[in-house]
Amino acid sequence: MVNLRGKGRFPSPRVFRPSRNAACLCGSGKKFKKCCADTYGRKQLVTAAGSLLNERKYEEALIQCRADITQYTIWHKSHTEPAVRAGFAAIQPLLDIDIKALSELVSLLFKCYVRSEKAEEFPATLERLRQNIGDEWWQRKITYFHALYALWPGRDEAAARRELIKLGSLEHERDVEILQLYVTLFGSQFSFSKMEQLVNRILDLCESPTDRLHYRSLKGIQYLMIGDNDRVREELASAISEFRRSRDEPTTGYQAYRLALSLGLLGVIRHDAALLEEALGLYQQILVSDGWTQEGQAEIRRLIGDTYRHMEDWDKARASYVGALEYDPAAIHRVFLSECLLHLAKHREAISLINEINATELDQNQYLDYVFILATISVETGSKELLAKAETLLRQAKPSAPYFRKERDAMLLSVVETQRNGPSNSVVQRAKQILGGLARTARRYLILEPNIMGIGVDIGKLVDDLAKGTEAHSSGASKQRVELDTHETQTRHE
Repeated sequence: MVNLRGKGRFPSPRVFRPSRNAACLCGSGKKFKKCCADTYGRKQLVTAAGSLLNERKYEEALIQCRADITQYTIWHKSHTEPAVRAGFAAIQPLLDIDIKALSELVSLLFKCYVRSEKAEEFPATLERLRQNIGDEWWQRKITYFHALYALWPGRDEAAARRELIKLGSLEHERDVEILQLYVTLFGSQFSFSKMEQLVNRILDLCESPTDRLHYRSLKGIQYLMIGDNDRVREELASAISEFRRSRDEPTTGYQAYRLALSLGLLGVIRHDAALLEEALGLYQQILVSDGWTQEGQAEIRRLIGDTYRHMEDWDKARASYVGALEYDPAAIHRVFLSECLLHLAKHREAISLINEINATELDQNQYLDYVFILATISVETGSKELLAKAETLLRQAKPSAPYFRKERDAMLLSVVETQRNGPSNSVVQRAKQILGGLARTARRYLILEPNIMGIGVDIGKLVDDLAKGTEAHSSGASKQRVELDTHETQTRHE
């Protein structure tokens, strides 16, 4: 229990009552009397909103979530805020609880806005919610949500970076979600030592076993980037073991997804078929679970295809990529499908498909996959036109990490040798070995972000972690109320 007996006297609580004509505390922009006046008042928050979302009653969920934000803000303004104004020394732990709990409610509110097709209202709502807690850390959290929103409708990473830059130095940042987003948006610019330092700070702060699994695996990838393969195996194996100790089995689709990623990565590095089979089973299990967007369904099928590719089962890999295309016509799925066609000796189809792809539709990491696969097709088929194109694209490619540049240079050498001497089995095998190596698997892991929109998992993990979030919101509010009531009793006896 937090010790509230600091300097000063804890003020006697007076329940805060918003004026009926005042702006509603939920941030809707409406007057209180026309918004949450008749709907707030629940002691157990989020449960109803979460149930309504699961039932796809999105408008009702939005109304209930707004009411929950209003209720929690009233609690804050009735208890914590007066103590802050009075200079009560020991109030900081409760203020932190309020910021965390209200932040979780705003995360849920974002989901409600998206599901009810009102996402464009969210930025204005955030600005109105700045008034709910008069503390610097709450203002920083609002800025974080603006950055998160920038990633949602069009994945505007430049806009998201501009928002985070407003926070200034993150040297003393204590909000793990802000640090996570910072690493996601700026990580490619960091040195090994700075990335290691930031990941270690995130691991010190985060409590979620799933997030710890992700960031310990990400830490392992950093060792792969500098060629320390023994350390990456050690880090991945330890991360998976820690996650398994924290729970018997993954309890949500998102947890299973994260475990499958780490198992698959370790399976590739160890050449361990059993680990790849376990990852494949998890992907197939979560494929039939609820909560995935069209893009999410496509991404899981793509990961299944990647796993079959590492198993060298090209027929099943092809079927998986075709399945991904049925959910999302993204160019990257056609890129991988062309690779399968190459391995199935359907050379003419592979060339035709890779030539149809518009590379401008690919992001930086996908573009490297495209260039490497195009180069491998050119080396095996000996197509002069494709070889020339591959050489140009490889010379123009500028991978950020030295590890990826090494792979690019090796592939370029294969293309140049084929242009000079014609196709040869040894060069073809070298190109295929580069293509099937660790680089692609590493890139795939680096671009999948927790807490963000990443792969179309309905605003990151918020879908599957809704139940966990419900417990966090309710327990945070309840804990604050219990501690305040305890202190009030002690104060009256004195």
